[in-house]
Amino acid sequence: MNLDELRDRLHDQADEIDLAEPAPLDTLRRRAGRIRTRRRRRVGGSLAAAVVAGMVALGMILLPGAPAPGPADHVREGLTVPGTLGTSRLDHPLIGIVGQTNLNFSWTPTTRDLGVYVYCYSPRVPKYQVRIGGRVVTEATCSPQGQTFDAPQGPAPASPEQYGVHRVRPNSPLWLDLPLDQVTTVSVRIVDSRGRAVEDSSAQLAVGLYRVGDDGQGPNAGGRVAPAPDPADLEIEGLAFRTRVGGDTRLAAAAGRPGQNQLTTSFVSTGRPITLRDFCTANDGPDDPQYQLEVRINGIVRTMSCFADSIDVGGSAGVTLPSPARAGETVSVVARLVDPKGRPASVPGARIAAAVYEKGAQRTVDGVALDEVTEYKGSVYRLAELRAVDATTAREVAVDTPDGQPFLISYGSSDFGAASVKGSVDTPIHLSGAIRGFNLLDSGDSPGGNWRLTTDAWTAAPRNTVTLTRTEGTPKKGKLILAVYTPAK
Repeated sequence: MNLDELRDRLHDQADEIDLAEPAPLDTLRRRAGRIRTRRRRRVGGSLAAAVVAGMVALGMILLPGAPAPGPADHVREGLTVPGTLGTSRLDHPLIGIVGQTNLNFSWTPTTRDLGVYVYCYSPRVPKYQVRIGGRVVTEATCSPQGQTFDAPQGPAPASPEQYGVHRVRPNSPLWLDLPLDQVTTVSVRIVDSRGRAVEDSSAQLAVGLYRVGDDGQGPNAGGRVAPAPDPADLEIEGLAFRTRVGGDTRLAAAAGRPGQNQLTTSFVSTGRPITLRDFCTANDGPDDPQYQLEVRINGIVRTMSCFADSIDVGGSAGVTLPSPARAGETVSVVARLVDPKGRPASVPGARIAAAVYEKGAQRTVDGVALDEVTEYKGSVYRLAELRAVDATTAREVAVDTPDGQPFLISYGSSDFGAASVKGSVDTPIHLSGAIRGFNLLDSGDSPGGNWRLTTDAWTAAPRNTVTLTRTEGTPKKGKLILAVYTPAK
């Protein structure tokens, strides 16, 4: 538009703009400036649109709803730490050179759902150990071939465990003293069976820390998961003490501060059997025997291993004891950290806790008690079927499994009265319709002369049959015991 066209437009708007006044020249200039600006904006807008389109084509800009690209693979020294594993994204990688048996670096955690992948090659086949914030989070045997990432079978998204990645879940005790968004240390090293550093000129290490994404299983699936909270649940020093665990009810709970090596509590006896559940972080792992937790209840002494993998204290395996007192009597509980010789011990930063639960209803067969209600990884199950046969006359007992739902199988025996009786039971491993797995049993491994009661979890599957079989030995007495638990409604 030229100046004459502009004058014509202004003339048409004479009712709004009085050209006879001294100001029309300024008005004219302002109008002309705005028109030139609009023209530049149209040209600039077209150019910007072309640039944006090019950036989208190159993947530099994401359109709404488009998936974000994953981190790049980390490649060095002939090894690759993938940028993504299923829905998990690489947060921090490190690949060492050949002969480097110790990797150390600083890292800032931003999530409490962490995947830890380690590549460890060593012809000597020792093991590797990973520490975060000074605490061991995983250790495993190295491989003479090294580890590779094998794509898991089944529909995506895949959890990191399906790639052989160790998962540190939100309920891990690691996070009790490791705050998010603060720098900590990570070390990966090759060690011997006693945890001592090993030098190997041909070994190689690599590590990848992953932010675990949504794998469709929830942040705690695969670990112990507490059911819906109860208003009476307790939290002490960051530890969870649920009111009910399966069919058991909490009577007492206590937790120490970091570094505290002894604690006391008490409860009023109901006259029923109890379950003692513990928490202890003094040892570096489940196989470290350096420290133990000793618990005394009215003169009854039990020594527990000092390792914990969840802040859900009630969800630990526990030890069942007969009632320590008559109903209505007050019972004292003392828990303390000790060394293998039973002497009091102290470990800076270590945590201990103990809880006592009243046992729920049980069904007893020849002196062997089975819970009417039990819990597995946070899910509650009820005893659906219990079968027992005379071990002196019958060689096996079988139960049908439920169709299309998860279930538990409990199996064992009462005292055989014989030196050694061997047997087998079906396991949840099904390689094909014709091949089955078995657990082997031997009463010679038990001081009670029986097959200790054991529980296996099975995933949902078509209806089948599980069989407990006596294969060797001649019992003088006893029962073969087999039970099925199904999810509580």
